[in-house]
Amino acid sequence: MGFLTTITIRNDSWHQIDNNKEKLWDTIKNANQKAHRNNMASIGSDIIVQPSYHADDHQLFVHFGNLVQNINPWTLEFDNLLQNNPNFLKDAVSIAEEMVKEAKRRIKEHEKQ
Repeated sequence: MGFLTTITIRNDSWHQIDNNKEKLWDTIKNANQKAHRNNMASIGSDIIVQPSYHADDHQLFVHFGNLVQNINPWTLEFDNLLQNNPNFLKDAVSIAEEMVKEAKRRIKEHEKQ
């Protein structure tokens, strides 16, 4: 098993990406290397590259607002949010909890059928 990298592209920016296709891959690759050093990297406000994680190192990303947030409690990113923006982190975790709760409910409903 290898490593996985989560990349978020803001769809409003496709026109800018289309105009720079040649640079796109190199830019993502460079941002990926930077993400390992800084915990996350962005290409302007259009593309956000998360650090790569080994396939066996489970992560939980919450897509909300205009971003994707990793809420794995054993990451540096989590620790930074806990110290610097705990209310934002609470919101992300609450959204994840509600989604898991509903997913479990739907699985149980399906199993009854």
